[in-house]
Amino acid sequence: MMHMYFWWGDDLGDFFIQGFKINTVHSMVLLCLCLFILSIAVEGLKVHRTRSRARAAREKSRSLSCSPSENTILISTDGNRNKKFLPEIFNGIKEVSIFAFHNILNYGLMLAVMMYNGYIFVAVAMGAFIGYFLFGHLSMKINMENLQAIQTKIVCSSRCADSEEPCTSGTTPIVSHCPTVVGEGSSSGVAIMRAISSSSQRRDSSSSDDCAIMAAKHKLHSSQFHPTLRKLNEPNVEITATNLMYPVFLLEDDNALEEIPSMPNVYRYGLKKLIEHLAPLVELGLSSILIFGVLVKLPKDENGTHADSNSNPVIRALPLLRQRFPELLIGCDVCLCPYTSHGHCGIVINDAAKSAPQFGDRRAYQLPSGSRGLGIRAARRDIDEGADMLMVKPGMSYLDIVRDVKNEFPEYPLFIYQVSGEYSMLIHGAKAGAFELKTVLNEVLTSMRRAGADCIITYFVPTLLQWMKTDRLN
Repeated sequence: MMHMYFWWGDDLGDFFIQGFKINTVHSMVLLCLCLFILSIAVEGLKVHRTRSRARAAREKSRSLSCSPSENTILISTDGNRNKKFLPEIFNGIKEVSIFAFHNILNYGLMLAVMMYNGYIFVAVAMGAFIGYFLFGHLSMKINMENLQAIQTKIVCSSRCADSEEPCTSGTTPIVSHCPTVVGEGSSSGVAIMRAISSSSQRRDSSSSDDCAIMAAKHKLHSSQFHPTLRKLNEPNVEITATNLMYPVFLLEDDNALEEIPSMPNVYRYGLKKLIEHLAPLVELGLSSILIFGVLVKLPKDENGTHADSNSNPVIRALPLLRQRFPELLIGCDVCLCPYTSHGHCGIVINDAAKSAPQFGDRRAYQLPSGSRGLGIRAARRDIDEGADMLMVKPGMSYLDIVRDVKNEFPEYPLFIYQVSGEYSMLIHGAKAGAFELKTVLNEVLTSMRRAGADCIITYFVPTLLQWMKTDRLN
C-alpha cells in the first residue's frame, strides 16, 4: 500500500511483484539491507561508467595521435581498420549494457523510496552516502585527469597548427611528443624541459606510449630556467635611476658636513658640500632629489615662519642647484615640523600647542597603522585637493596599502618613502653579518616596485647608482 507521507512500519504488503510480501520485521530488515547494498552499487556503477568513457576516449586519442608512419599504415591497410573497428563495437555494447543496468537500479530505488516508508528511505540514503564516501573521490580523480588531458590536447593542437611537419601526439616538432608525465613539484617541469631539449631524439620514436596525451599539472619551473624568461615573468619591477629619488638634509652653514650617527654614510650637508656630493651622482645618472631643511641657528616659532623665508637654506639653495644641475628634478619637503617650535606638522592654536608634548605625538592626525580603508580615503582626499602624485610612507611595512592605492588610482604616479628606520635596519643587519646587503636590498626594492611603486625615495641611492654602473642590480 502506497502512502503519501512518511510512515514507520514493517507491513508493506506486496513489494513490486505480486506475492512477494514484506510483512514481518525479518523481511523488512532483509529488504533494507538489499536496498542499502544496491544504493552502494549504484554509486560504484556511476564511477565505473565514468572510467570506461575516459578509457575509451584515451584509446581513441591514441589511435588518432600516432606518428606519421603509423598513420600511413592505418590508411593503407583495411585489415588494421577492421581490428580497430571491432573493439569499438564491443565497447559500445558494453557501455549500453552498463547504462541500462545502472538506470534500472536507479529506477528501482526511486520506486522503493516512493513507498514513503521511513526504514526504506534511511536504507537508500545511507547506502548512497556510503557509496559516495567509497567511490566519490575516484570520480573526482577521473574528472581531473580528463580535464588535464583536454587542456594538454588543446595546447598540443595549438602547437601542431603552427608546425609545417606532420604532428605527432598533437605537438610541433619542437616538442615531438606530448610529455608522458603526471606529477607535482619540479618533476613535471623537468620532464617538459627534457622533452624540449631532446626533441630530435623523440622525433624518431613511434612508440604508443609517446602518443598518449598525459597532462603535466603546471609548467612553473620550465618558465624560469632562462634569465629572459624570468624577466618576462616579473614585468615593471626593474630598478633604474628614474625609479629612485635621493633625500638630502640641508644645513644653514654652506660648508657644514655632519654625519647622522644612527644612519651610517648619511650626512647633513651645507650647500657647497651638497653640490660637491651631488656632482658625481648626477654623472652616474641621478635624476631626482628631495631636500629637507634643517635649522640650527634660525629660530623656530609656533607658525614655522622660516619655512619660506629668504634665510631658509632650502630657499637659498634652489636657484643655485637649478643652475648647477639643470636636468635634475628637485623636490622639496613642505611640512612645517622642521620649522615649528612645537614640532607639529602644521599651525596649531595656542591652547593645543601648550597641551601638546614638546616633541609632538602625531598619532592624532597620522593614519593608524592597522587601517587600510583610511589609506584609500586619504589618497582620494589628496586627489580631490589637487595632488598630481601620491606617496605612502613608510614603505616596507605598508606594501598592502601601496597595492590598494595603486589599484584604486593607477593613473597617478605613486611614491614610496623608505624611511630612516628601514635604512638603518638594513645597514646594521648587513654589518652584523645577518645577510648580504645587495641581495636583500634588491629584494626589498623589487617588492616595492611589485606592490605598485613608481618611484622609491631611499637613502641608498648613491650605493644603488654605483651598483648600476658596475653591475646589474636586478
